Amino acid sequence: ITDNNISNCTIHNNAVGHKLMETTMLKYIHEDGNVYEIGYDLSMGINYGAIGLGPSGENVNMITIDSLNLKQCDYIKIDVEGAEILVLMGAINTIKQFHPIIFFEENGLTISNEMIKSMNID
Repeated sequence: ITDNNISNCTIHNNAVGHKLMETTMLKYIHEDGNVYEIGYDLSMGINYGAIGLGPSGENVNMITIDSLNLKQCDYIKIDVEGAEILVLMGAINTIKQFHPIIFFEENGLTISNEMIKSMNID
């Protein structure tokens, strides 16, 4: 945002999903056959974009797209490591109201057992 001099943007440091709740991020990430404890050390060169929800990691508040009460929404980009359906469930009213273009990553991942545990889904 800073590098591109964007001023019409608001940053929300939250997880995005199907309901408002407190949850946790994964404590470990698996990459290239190795397991790394997540410490946000950028010099390690691991893919922090692949960090999902899971037990024992950093606490995070989950919001929904609908909870943002947007005045306009033309485009939604979703890259949430298998939890896309949860984000869409939390955006139903926004989608109905604005009919945005939706771009999402489909990488074969689904809602993991770690995500289920961190969100207390039965």
